[in-house]
Amino acid sequence: MKARTVYTYIDFNREVMTRKFICQAWDDGKQVGVPKVIKNELIFYVLEDFSQLEHGYFGIEEPVFGEEVSHDDALMIIPGVAFDPYRQRIGYGQGFYDRYLSVHKGLKTIAVAFDFQVLDRVPAEETDIRPSLLITESRTY
Repeated sequence: MKARTVYTYIDFNREVMTRKFICQAWDDGKQVGVPKVIKNELIFYVLEDFSQLEHGYFGIEEPVFGEEVSHDDALMIIPGVAFDPYRQRIGYGQGFYDRYLSVHKGLKTIAVAFDFQVLDRVPAEETDIRPSLLITESRTY
C-alpha cells in the first residue's frame, strides 16, 4: 500500500517491535502517527523523533508533545495479545482500537504478531473489528 501516513503502536510487553518499522517509514518519507490515551480514547500524534515519547497510560510509551493527526486514508498497524486465523484479536481489554476504528472506517488495517500468538480460536464480541491482514513471521492471514 502506498499510504502517506502510517499509524502504529509503540511496542509494549513482548509485542512485535515497531521502532525499526517506524524508522523505515520515516526513511520512505511517510508521516508516522502514534497513539496517546486521553479520556479513554486514542488520539494519534505525529511522531518525528523517539524523544517525544514518555511512559504514559498502562506504562506504554506515548507522545508528550506533537501535532494531532487524523487521516482516514492511512494505514494502521494494530497490536494484539492473541489472534486466530480468522483475524479476530484480543488486546488488553480496553477496546481502544475497536472504538477508534468504528469511527475511522476508511483506514487500512494490518495486525502483526508472532506465530505463537495465533491460536485456533479467540473469543470475539460484536463490537470487535478485525484487521484486513494478520502477518506473522511465517504466514499471512
